[in-house]
Amino acid sequence: MGIPKPYQKPYPPMLLPVDSQESFVPMGAKGYKIAIGAGSSPHNLRGSAVLREDVQSYRKAWIDAGHPGDPTTVVRIPTLVADTKAEADRRTEELMNLARIYYSGRVGIGSTDAGSAGPDATAEANLFGTPEEVIDKIHEFREAFNSDEIMFECNWTSSVPREVVMDTIRCITEKVIPAFK
Repeated sequence: MGIPKPYQKPYPPMLLPVDSQESFVPMGAKGYKIAIGAGSSPHNLRGSAVLREDVQSYRKAWIDAGHPGDPTTVVRIPTLVADTKAEADRRTEELMNLARIYYSGRVGIGSTDAGSAGPDATAEANLFGTPEEVIDKIHEFREAFNSDEIMFECNWTSSVPREVVMDTIRCITEKVIPAFK
């Protein structure tokens, strides 16, 4: 049995997740496309303003190195979309309570990644709401992080009920994505 060969030549574009502040400049200098976590990322414990500065240093390093094209940033972000504001608010509150429980447990065992679902970071940066609210937030994230891709993190605490994940995906595909075509 042979190993599948890449369709793209010379190879598919590399996408590297970056979390530490020290990673942004080297990735830009090497010309790699990056993925960042907003909201539930341990990196985001320092806040979205610092994360935006990190993305700017990545972009500057890319440009200074003379790479062709624009530097690309993929933003991974906690996502919950519901048809109505009341349902979105109810689900958000339930899931933020789960995030608080998860976070407390991680802190309680002395985890070094305790911020990975930190409720404060998630409350600051998320795509929670109705399709219309989420569309507006996506525009804000695209501008703030110079992002051309959003990675919807629909099960951001690993304990989001399946029906909530599926409803979020339905809302995204039927009502959010068409706004960007």
